[in-house]
Amino acid sequence: MDIKERFGRLKDAPWFNNSDEEENVIIGGAGGIGSWLALLMTRAGFVPMVFDYDQYEIHNMGGQLCKLTDVGQPKVVALQNTIRELCGQEIYIFNQKYEAGSMTHKYVFAGFDNMEARKAMFQTWKHHNILDPEAIFIDGRLLAEQIQIYCVTTKNMKEYEETALFSDSEVEEAPCTMKQTSHIAAMIASYMVSFFTNHIANIKTGDNSRNIPYYWEYFAPIGYNNITE
Repeated sequence: MDIKERFGRLKDAPWFNNSDEEENVIIGGAGGIGSWLALLMTRAGFVPMVFDYDQYEIHNMGGQLCKLTDVGQPKVVALQNTIRELCGQEIYIFNQKYEAGSMTHKYVFAGFDNMEARKAMFQTWKHHNILDPEAIFIDGRLLAEQIQIYCVTTKNMKEYEETALFSDSEVEEAPCTMKQTSHIAAMIASYMVSFFTNHIANIKTGDNSRNIPYYWEYFAPIGYNNITE
């Protein structure tokens, strides 16, 4: 496949990578957030590196980028095959748990369903990027009809660490039949990509004109969103 032809409609976007080098991002989790996020990041011209050690189960089809034939397979393997089929591109996969000290990058997305993994990913990212103004850690949190996104940079990493990271025991458990929907999962992935491409555009243009909220929330039943700069 001709890569230049494939991305012909994106080449003038201020955030698009027109170089011959891969622009990698790390995604933690291949579930409701991570599966859609990996697809959309690939379609935007980035090359995801995805961590997950779980397998697809039949109920995952309600909220994740999962085909019936994927059930029983490792999520990252199935996701790699799906993206290869839909995008003609390879992604990097790690069929393992993300832990403190795992691989990191200046561009990291947390799509986990637990705080332990989210904390490990953030602390590792922070350790390597505490002085890098280009680094961004985007944390997505998802329920069936509710979205929360944190966009963390060197400017607000202390606030995030002190107010948005807590123990799993403090997280309110949602009803097991209302944990994920595909349309809301795809929505949060879309916004995470949009905030990320805004960040990249601001870096490349140097004018900081694009909005990157520190905190963004959307609640579907009342169509409400709350943005904190």
